[in-house]
Amino acid sequence: MALTVAQSVFASAYGATWQAMSSESAALRSGADLRVDTPPDPVTPGDIAAAAAIEGVDAASPALVSAVKVGATTAELTAAPQSAIGPVVTAAGGIIDKQTLSAVSSVEGAVSANPLPLGQDATGIRILADLSAPSVSPPITVSVILIDATGAPITVPFEPAVRVTDGGTATPAAEIALPPGTAPWRLLAVVASGGAIVSGGTATVTIRELAAVGGAALDVTGEVVLDKRTPTAVMWLADGGALARGEEAPPLAVAVTPAFAERIGLTLGGVFEFRYDGSGRRGVAVISRFTDAVPGVRTIIAAFAPMENLLVSQLQRGALIVPPNSIWAAGPASADEFSAVFDDRRVETSRPGIAAGIVGALVPGWWIATAGAALLSLIAAFAIVQTLAISRRRELGVLRALGVPPRQQAAMRAGELGGVAATALVLGVGAGALVSWLIVPALVRAVTPGVLPLAGGVSVDIVPLAAAVGLLLGGLALIVVAEAFGVARGARATIPGEESR
Repeated sequence: MALTVAQSVFASAYGATWQAMSSESAALRSGADLRVDTPPDPVTPGDIAAAAAIEGVDAASPALVSAVKVGATTAELTAAPQSAIGPVVTAAGGIIDKQTLSAVSSVEGAVSANPLPLGQDATGIRILADLSAPSVSPPITVSVILIDATGAPITVPFEPAVRVTDGGTATPAAEIALPPGTAPWRLLAVVASGGAIVSGGTATVTIRELAAVGGAALDVTGEVVLDKRTPTAVMWLADGGALARGEEAPPLAVAVTPAFAERIGLTLGGVFEFRYDGSGRRGVAVISRFTDAVPGVRTIIAAFAPMENLLVSQLQRGALIVPPNSIWAAGPASADEFSAVFDDRRVETSRPGIAAGIVGALVPGWWIATAGAALLSLIAAFAIVQTLAISRRRELGVLRALGVPPRQQAAMRAGELGGVAATALVLGVGAGALVSWLIVPALVRAVTPGVLPLAGGVSVDIVPLAAAVGLLLGGLALIVVAEAFGVARGARATIPGEESR
């Protein structure tokens, strides 16, 4: 009987632990309820708006998931907008600490993004700039990097109408409409690019005026000199003026996993240089927080950074951004509908995949085996009780001779059997819990594809366990009651002989 109870505990623990570990692993890998990776195409604000419009999507945001190198160590870097951590990023069953991720950027001396709001009613941007050496062809292009309300960035070039003035200068003036996305918009940077036009000399570009169409003038000034070595440069950046003052670029505050910090030999406040794998772009980061897990990655060697700060950090060390490459969404939307909107791309979800589901078929198998064991246990218990009743029949007469009434004899026999059943129950629960704690997590990892090391711990599904133990105890109760009635009936029919007295 104790073995049957232990088997019930084990089956319950296996089923609940498999469900928890496979779900947590899927959520950790996806980073959100739904995820579509878009490489080689960047994610645009229009993509996020399209995702948010899908039925069943509660919120959507961009994300960047990139491999980075720190010396010889390969890690994964995830970046998501600060505003998306709460509504979009998954908690993965509590493994991901959203509060820690939200507090990453609160570090003195680290990169801080301060994009300028264009206003709720803004419909475009108008620029007036001064340009030297206008005779060089093709013309210099000025672009703005914008961020919409979801945190999605996009680079939009002006198509300047160049007006040549006296003195050999030109005044490009242009106006662009805001691209598809979600208002309100914010300005992150202004970039000038000359490409081949400055191969034989230099060109100076100065922002004379920048304003939001349908909004107010923006307090944006900046000047860059383009030449052969610097064909592209940032004219203005929403970094609090650090770039304009010529200050050394501060490090990017990140949250890292303990395994990452241990691998590179740093602790809280440690600064390290990293490079984006495959691109040669570099950055410098400071460990602001420790987090047990980073959303959207498949390794425990990982880091997280707020996307706005990451973009500013990139522009402090270059004139181009590494755009987001993943669309994350929260809500019960259909994965098929989500995929259809994005050219039938593969959708990752926070639910276990097909391979994990196949392994999950073992769960009903455990319960079928447990039901069979319970039935055999009840049959064995009934046979044992009947055998004991026959062998102890003489006791009924002795107890009657001692003055013990039939009802009391029945209660005594019921108490004996109940005590044995209770002992078996306690031993079975203890043994099952111990074996489950020792074996179940390792067993689930061994047989289930895709379970990550961070997903762990034993869970117990109380409802089927209570039902299984309840049915077992109910069957035992019937056996005990039947035996008690048999004892009472036998005691009444027994006439104590002289030898009994």
